[in-house]
Amino acid sequence: WLSGDRGPKSGNRRSPTSARSRRASRAAPRAPPTRAMASSQPQTSPKTVELTRERDVFVLTLLGTPDGAGNFENRFNPTFIEEINLALDVVEAAPVGAALITTSRGKFYGNGLDLKWLFEGGGAEDAAAQRRAALMHDFQHLLARMIQFPVPTLAAINGHCFAGALFFALCHDHRVMRTGKGFACMNEIHIDMPLGEGLNSVVVAKVADANLRRDMACHGRRYSGEAAEAAGLVDRAVEVGALMPESLWIARSVAAIRKSNTVLHAIKRELYQGAVEALERGLVPAMPTGPGPRVAPYGKTPRARL
Repeated sequence: WLSGDRGPKSGNRRSPTSARSRRASRAAPRAPPTRAMASSQPQTSPKTVELTRERDVFVLTLLGTPDGAGNFENRFNPTFIEEINLALDVVEAAPVGAALITTSRGKFYGNGLDLKWLFEGGGAEDAAAQRRAALMHDFQHLLARMIQFPVPTLAAINGHCFAGALFFALCHDHRVMRTGKGFACMNEIHIDMPLGEGLNSVVVAKVADANLRRDMACHGRRYSGEAAEAAGLVDRAVEVGALMPESLWIARSVAAIRKSNTVLHAIKRELYQGAVEALERGLVPAMPTGPGPRVAPYGKTPRARL
């Protein structure tokens, strides 16, 4: 019997067609059952940043320019800047009472502008100049946004913080840096790259001591976490295991002080008015046609001896 029954039974006869349908149904692959999964995704997850929230504190982890060994150089290029801005949009839209921490993983907090993208993009010189102008414009506007951001900000500097990354960190309200490994350095003097109006204005706005500004900008002096704390560049220097707990404690202590994001934004804009206006102009400094001398490896960068 095609139905597979042992014999005819009254009221239980099955047609050959229905038997074939059942066999076809058994042979067909079944879709896996749908499960209600708890979401483990961050609130926004572009390719080069990760935004999560620790109660009243947003944590923006920078994951740009990976080196394949668990480190992220976070070199600023148009894609990286755009994705940071998208994450900042989320933070800015949050209710009053939040704060923002930026950090990274591995041995870098950030390693400046993406010079490979900047100088090796190919094309005619006019096109290359336009590309450099666009990057400097976008980067300076990002700094302008950070320095007057309507939410308290803190840079948790987990490792080397060089060039553009140090300007980015300076545009935060607070900075905490790990001890033991990693240096903060404006190494533009070492790679023959001028700062221009906008970046110089950040140094003037955020570094009070004129001799310290000189050592940073004109000599490219490096600062360990301990030296950065002594110089007043960072609020705290702590062991790496205490970096995030200390950063979260500071961020939470200032998160609820304000009553209005609008007022905080206005105060910051007035406080750093010169820097904001210079950065928003986005003027591009006279730049060399290619990278300067190769920079010595970290730990061997030339130091001024005075």
